[in-house]
Amino acid sequence: MGVESQRRSGGFLMLWHKDVEVWIQSYSSHHIDASMKEENNEDRWRIMMVYGHQKLANQHEKIGMASRAQWQIDEFRRCLEECGLHDTGFVGFPLTWCNGREAPNTIRERLDRACCCPRWSQMFPNAQVQHVGQSYSDHVAIWVDLDSRITNCARGKRRHFRFEAIWTKKLAARAKALWLAEGDKNTAFFHAKANERRIRKEIKALRDDGGSLISDFKGIKGIVEHYFTDIFWTTRPSELEIREVVESLERKVVFDMNESLWPFVEDEIISALKQMHPLKSPGPDDALHNCSLEPLLNFTHIILIPKCPNPEIKPFLDTIISTTQSAFAPGRLITDNVLVAYEVNHYLAHKRQGQTGYASLKLYMSKAYDRIEWVFLENVLLRLGFHPNFVSLIMMCVTTVSFSFLLNGEKFGFIRPEWGIRQGDPLSPYLFLFCEEALSHLIQQAEIRGNIRGIPVARQAPRVSHLMFADDTLICCEVSSKAMITIRDILRTFEAASGLKINLEKSILVFSRNVPGSRREELATILGVAIKDKHEKYLGLPMVVGRSKREVFNNIKERFWQKLNGWATKKLSQDGRVILIKTVLQALPSYIMNCFELTDGTIKDLERLTTNLFWHGGGASKVHWIAWSHLCRREKEAGLVFWCLKEMNRALLAKQAWRVAMQPNSLIHKIFQHKYFTNSNFFVAEGFCSPSFTWRSIAGTRDLVAVGLQWKIGNGESVSIMGESWLPRPSSFSVN
Repeated sequence: MGVESQRRSGGFLMLWHKDVEVWIQSYSSHHIDASMKEENNEDRWRIMMVYGHQKLANQHEKIGMASRAQWQIDEFRRCLEECGLHDTGFVGFPLTWCNGREAPNTIRERLDRACCCPRWSQMFPNAQVQHVGQSYSDHVAIWVDLDSRITNCARGKRRHFRFEAIWTKKLAARAKALWLAEGDKNTAFFHAKANERRIRKEIKALRDDGGSLISDFKGIKGIVEHYFTDIFWTTRPSELEIREVVESLERKVVFDMNESLWPFVEDEIISALKQMHPLKSPGPDDALHNCSLEPLLNFTHIILIPKCPNPEIKPFLDTIISTTQSAFAPGRLITDNVLVAYEVNHYLAHKRQGQTGYASLKLYMSKAYDRIEWVFLENVLLRLGFHPNFVSLIMMCVTTVSFSFLLNGEKFGFIRPEWGIRQGDPLSPYLFLFCEEALSHLIQQAEIRGNIRGIPVARQAPRVSHLMFADDTLICCEVSSKAMITIRDILRTFEAASGLKINLEKSILVFSRNVPGSRREELATILGVAIKDKHEKYLGLPMVVGRSKREVFNNIKERFWQKLNGWATKKLSQDGRVILIKTVLQALPSYIMNCFELTDGTIKDLERLTTNLFWHGGGASKVHWIAWSHLCRREKEAGLVFWCLKEMNRALLAKQAWRVAMQPNSLIHKIFQHKYFTNSNFFVAEGFCSPSFTWRSIAGTRDLVAVGLQWKIGNGESVSIMGESWLPRPSSFSVN
């Protein structure tokens, strides 16, 4: 079947094997619509080839020059949604078209794709789309293999035995849909979800060190073994290198803390057992008291410490860990670091005058958990003051671990690492924080000596020298050659002792605007990092929100769309979609809504996507019988108790306003105070000069907090007789 070209553009040619029956339904200069049936297969299916459209599904599908307009991307997504189609995915280089020009004018885009409906995915569960290498054409050919699987018998695979939860649980166990407590009556969803998980988990190709794409199973196994063997090979730091880092660490674990950590009593064990997952198992008897563990019992999938969500060590973290580290410590939130970092970046962006410049360095650590030296971890724990018996128990669990590899269901290889802590273990995050505490202490010591000076966001405000959240580290300093050399030496010293590797190629250095370009290059050369105009993100949130706020918040729409694009969600009943919306979709924007006020346009887009899912499950459009505002009502008002995102956004920001007002000793309160309400209080501050977007977002909810705010008369020093309604009246609730 052929469609002639028009001069030098267009033209179709459709070829098929003689064993395939094809019926042409329609064709034009831009499409061929046909149905086909394979030999020995009664199922007949439809295929349509479309030529000429240049649409993208997201901004990541283009590299070079200006980005695509968001309305064009949304239009293409709506088209796929209304047709009930989803992207099949691919193997190979992601971008399929190139304009053939030299850099910096090179443009690459993903213009060629294969899409299908859920039923077709069930007909061909092993189908795979490959991007074949580019040759004479400016497009990459896409090859759809309907049966790409490699059978177990063909490669001699022998699956190892596992007790399957599905033998004792409902079908929901197989689908791993954790947001459904009791499952969904529509079992087609579970079959679709399980198939989707299986396809997504299968690794079909890997790139080797030379950049070649390896697709045969033996080659993939070799790449995996080589990669992890290289990761788990220790550098063996010397005692001098370790002592240089840990010798000045302060002893923070006191006698009472050690007493509560040791020994383990019956009540703690019973509590831990009750908190464990029903399908998990504890360690061997007496392992905790005798500090002995059979190495074979610490192999592969067995977790080191009984899985207790509240380890005994957690209540002491706020005492042991510095205030600049916000991860896992009670009373500290990830948003604390986000708000402080945003104020720092806002200060850098608006610092245009003055002789003193400032800079912030965002560090990227490679394989943080996998590279911690065991001897360094042991020295840090002892130096912090943990009891030797407790340290011995921890090190026994850490050092007896061994691994094998599980690739597409087949187990192979064996490796006994020489360093690193296991990801997924309940204590691993805390052990990593203790190691990071050594880096924080080195920076603090350099600040005390005067080698580094932090960034003062406002006059009299505390200087911010560094912020940490797990392995995300932001170092801030006053610009000078001495400061950069000190930071470089600190990082090298910490790397040599701890084993952690800082990836300088991915680390980013940002300067204030009053630092000349030549000076920036000179200072960046000392550290060996790249210079950027701004930090795009920190801890997953944008660090610069300009006038085009809707464009900044497009990332939330991307995540929404990715959740809805999976074909398994189209198999959900309406009751199942209600649970999905409440537990998954409406929780996605909650993190960013804690720090930023979303635009009305962004909220409308999110609610439109949610409404479409509720009424027609992402398939063909249907009538929306009830307005979204009615669905957000309470059950007794005939609603479904969906979140009104605008009101939820204000509520979450009001929570931040309450924390700022009620925690005067916190770093973010001190920064806000010296920058925005030096001579007043948080609730009446006004008249700001160039306030940050985070402050405007939080300050905009002060009226919401003040409505239910009450205070008690104490010594009377902070009471303003003329400005406060401090006399209690029957109609006044501001005074208790």
